[in-house]
Amino acid sequence: MKNNVSYWLKSESVQNFGDYLTEFFLRELFYPFGMDARGVHLIGSVLDDLFVPPLEGDVTTKPVVFWGCGLRETGGLTPDRRHRARILSVRGPLSAAELRLGAAVPYGDPALLLPALYTPRQANNFRGKTVCIPHFHDQRSDTDLLNLSGCDLVLRPNIAPDPSEICRFIDSICTAEFVLSAAMHGAVVAAAYKKPFAFWDNGHLDVPFKWLDISASLNIQAVFKANLDDARSHYTSAIEPNITLPSLWPTLATAPLLLRPIALLKALRYDLRDCSSSEILSAIDARISEFEQHREHSETIVTELRLADAEGAYREGAVLREQLASSIDEVNSLKELLDSAVAEAREGNGLREQLAASIDEVNSLKELLDSAVAEAREGNGLREQLAASIDEVNSLKELLDSAVAEAREGDGLREQMAAFIAEVHALKERLETFDAEAVMLRRRSASATLAADRLRSRIAADTNATEQLRAQTAQQLQRLECEVDTGLSEITRLHSELRRANEAEAAYANSTSWKMTRPLRRIATRLPWAGRYGRRCLKLIWLACNPRLAVSAIVHRKDAPAVSPSEIDASVIFEEPSNGGSCEIASGESMAEPTLMRPGGQPVELASARNDDALQRACSQKPVVLMIDSVYPRPDKDSGSIDAMNYIKMFQNIGYQVIFVAVAEFSLVSTYRDALEALGVYCVSQPQHESVTSFLRTAGTLIDVCFLSRVYCGGAYVEQIRLSCLDAKIIFNTVDLHHLREEREARLQDDRRGINLATGTREREISISRLSDATIVVSRLEEELLAEAAPGSTIHMLPLIRECPGRRNSFDQRHDIGFIGGFNHRPNIDAVHYFLNEIWPLIRVQLPNMQFFVMGADMPDEIKQRTDPGFVPVGYVADLTERLEAIRLMVAPLRFGAGAKGKVATSLAHGVPCVTSRVAAEGMMLTDGKTIAIGDTPAAFAQQVVEIYSSETRWTSLSDAGIASIVESNSFPVGQKLMVKLLSEIKAPVPQHA
Repeated sequence: MKNNVSYWLKSESVQNFGDYLTEFFLRELFYPFGMDARGVHLIGSVLDDLFVPPLEGDVTTKPVVFWGCGLRETGGLTPDRRHRARILSVRGPLSAAELRLGAAVPYGDPALLLPALYTPRQANNFRGKTVCIPHFHDQRSDTDLLNLSGCDLVLRPNIAPDPSEICRFIDSICTAEFVLSAAMHGAVVAAAYKKPFAFWDNGHLDVPFKWLDISASLNIQAVFKANLDDARSHYTSAIEPNITLPSLWPTLATAPLLLRPIALLKALRYDLRDCSSSEILSAIDARISEFEQHREHSETIVTELRLADAEGAYREGAVLREQLASSIDEVNSLKELLDSAVAEAREGNGLREQLAASIDEVNSLKELLDSAVAEAREGNGLREQLAASIDEVNSLKELLDSAVAEAREGDGLREQMAAFIAEVHALKERLETFDAEAVMLRRRSASATLAADRLRSRIAADTNATEQLRAQTAQQLQRLECEVDTGLSEITRLHSELRRANEAEAAYANSTSWKMTRPLRRIATRLPWAGRYGRRCLKLIWLACNPRLAVSAIVHRKDAPAVSPSEIDASVIFEEPSNGGSCEIASGESMAEPTLMRPGGQPVELASARNDDALQRACSQKPVVLMIDSVYPRPDKDSGSIDAMNYIKMFQNIGYQVIFVAVAEFSLVSTYRDALEALGVYCVSQPQHESVTSFLRTAGTLIDVCFLSRVYCGGAYVEQIRLSCLDAKIIFNTVDLHHLREEREARLQDDRRGINLATGTREREISISRLSDATIVVSRLEEELLAEAAPGSTIHMLPLIRECPGRRNSFDQRHDIGFIGGFNHRPNIDAVHYFLNEIWPLIRVQLPNMQFFVMGADMPDEIKQRTDPGFVPVGYVADLTERLEAIRLMVAPLRFGAGAKGKVATSLAHGVPCVTSRVAAEGMMLTDGKTIAIGDTPAAFAQQVVEIYSSETRWTSLSDAGIASIVESNSFPVGQKLMVKLLSEIKAPVPQHA
């Protein structure tokens, strides 16, 4: 039963104090016998789907038992796993409330029992010291932790797998003067032994729900303090007056294992240490009543123990019966050998009897011979009889030789039989030796397999952590690039305005008008009323002397440029020129667009985009759409660029002039920018324009539609566009819902920080959607999610647009399988590793000659350097058509992501059937078994690949249906029709020929 008791890091070389308390309880509180269960958890935040296996076929599978444990987070134990768990007691009231357990299930952390089971000893080096306890995963140095907390010593919960280390840890806490803990069970032990303590805010709060849960069980607030002084004050004011330890007797009454009587007596003694005699009796009665309430639970444990004993006896009898049957078979075989040997021995005895008879006959003949010799001596007549007798003797001798040979042959048979029996015994001994060696080899194999599994788990964990860090770094880098670009643009603008202001101030201070009006300023300072009325009089005199100023103030043309005061060069002043003191405004013949003059007659150049002749010509005849994305489209490298190019072509076909801004490549020279300009697209970049923000401010009135792609690229400018492009309609192109992809990746890797970042992305995407006139998503699923999250927003589903060349080659002309995807996209890297680790080995068992081709730009070394059998890392492919005509089947084993998947649409458009995960197929209006094949598990995925790869009929059916689906839903005419509908609904310009 003890082997069924589980806890985090069990059997590892380094243990976490809180979880390792399980071993202390197994030694001091329980016997290793109890409920018949799949597993038993005695402490820790393990009420979670991670620790309850899913239902696997047999509904009678034993449950997982939890006692004194708590939830990791709200909703951590889902309903489909809840019925697989048997919860006897929980850590705190929040866990009980979340699981809707009611008052019948007690609560209290088992660590609160420690004072009853263990009396601490003094740890001299901790006497009179203050102690900070970091979290198990906190790798900062002791010096950093002491500087941060202000404590004297650091006590880490990372301990060796030795029960004495538990006692040493408790001794240290109980000897210390004050405990500041970021490890929950460090604080619980201090509370149990009534030591001053506080929760430590060390910058890394782990699993907030457990802190709230344990605080509620102790009747205190979950407040964290960053330093020792604040912690002492908080303990005195908020913890010490309010803390109340829950009674653990109801929890003991529901124990999953057999309680040690000595442990119960210790708990009772500790509970009654401060009671009077009358109080002791009532307390004992109360404890008896609590155990009586849970009598059924105890009887259940006894019944399960009896059943377990009976089952064990039955299994032991079955083993003995098998051994007996094996022994009987061996005895029977030996009996057959023995019978054969006896028969052969009997045959040898017969030969000996024949030999003895022959010898007797020879002796009698010898006697006859002697008689004959005697008679021969008596007469020559007996010679003939002697000769005949000699012949007879010779024949008898031959018979005797034959008999002797047969006897010797019998002896040989006996020797052979003896040798055979000895060989049988030797073989039996060797077989026993081989059995022992086989047992040893099986044990070594099991140990090696276990070690390999642990090593793979650690490698996977390290790999996941590395990839998670890389993904987060890439995401943060992308955000920082956008922020840096915006910041640089703003800094450039501010520098320009500061320079102009300085020039204006210097010019104004040195001007003749400023010097001539100095006496007037002195009068205005002393007589304020004179200054007020004097300015009005001077203004009237000025306009009377210069009537053209009054005329130009009311001149207006519809096509005159809209210029804000901030765009006028601050160095322009009206000062007295050297030719006589008149200040004028020069104008053209029509006087429609007045031009300000600098001192000396130099005309002022307005900082307006209308002075860019190329932009002026481009925007003169057509409505204008401004597209902002991260980089210039590179359709030969990634699916997102194909989408961007299709949108550009759509707007051009509808009749728009396209202006494109690549935020991350604003100052770069790019062949992809040259390709766009060759298509008639105006690209905004340096040095023609200082920044994206300055372009928006100066060219805002030219723009009719703003098409903003991605939340942290185009979406970063939505507020500026609302200020600068007052008449423009804004379309937010999500590309995919970034927060959905980020959240899925974080949950797959159990990354709490990643989940928080995804939540921030979600809020930003919702905000942009509400600020926009329309929002584009590429799947039905995302349309439903965003409509629910941002009610009132105008959301349009535009599917991925792909050309549909169809297929040329037949089933027999194709071989192998493939994967396509740009590797700057984190889900693609994860998908390739997942496929090679979990699915590819299952396929190779059935199709050992198959090859797996992986195609895509920016392939990292971690994929290139893999040496899996049959794996071919191709990398960047300029033209996929020829590759897709040679491939028989494509795979898309994505485990996280969002939006529609270009790799799936591209494969189907070329007539190549695709096996996908459910994440890769979602929202694309594709049907499992008709247009694609979906595999939810590695085994199911591998089986789909093998069946489609091997069946021409099924392959052809999927290929035809895939092509038809792309033509119907994802062709360019379909997408352009939906774009015209979107523009019409938001009342954006739609030229007649569109």
